[in-house]
Amino acid sequence: EQPHTSAGRIPTEKAYQWYVGNALDVPSFNDEQQCMEEMIESMRSDALSDRLRAMARWLADSSQEAVVLATSGHEVYSAGLGNLFSKPECADREVVLQLSQSLDRMDEMMEVLNGQVEDPFTILIGHNSPFGQEFSVVATRIPTDPPGLLGVIGPMRMSYGRNIGLIRMLCDQDIQ
Repeated sequence: EQPHTSAGRIPTEKAYQWYVGNALDVPSFNDEQQCMEEMIESMRSDALSDRLRAMARWLADSSQEAVVLATSGHEVYSAGLGNLFSKPECADREVVLQLSQSLDRMDEMMEVLNGQVEDPFTILIGHNSPFGQEFSVVATRIPTDPPGLLGVIGPMRMSYGRNIGLIRMLCDQDIQ
């Protein structure tokens, strides 16, 4: 698909799947890691639910995507939905409607996602994403007792390597 004659081609869902499976580069983060570690340390005495919400907000701010987090107690937190709705993919009314309907059923979406997540990460692209064919989700289990679920939702063109690196950095922390 080309939006106009002189434009480059837009990668297909299959191309993104190939990229994630074969050419993904996960960067390291020094400044962001220090900031995140300071945030977690400053919240050590806070309730776990408050720390998890803060971590979801931090991840949404750092990734510029949406973040969903589900605990084993069936609490679901989201952050960064404005990031998601500001993406060009959401200029299409039908895409927004489909995404909104998925988000309205977030508890069901997290159950679906929970059944698909494998360690260490699961990446669901396009038609495989429970959030709609225009979107992808990078998901993992979070090291709480019992384990929770964390997902970064963005367009298929999201920065997979960056988001995996941010999630990995977050999950390497002692958040109990």
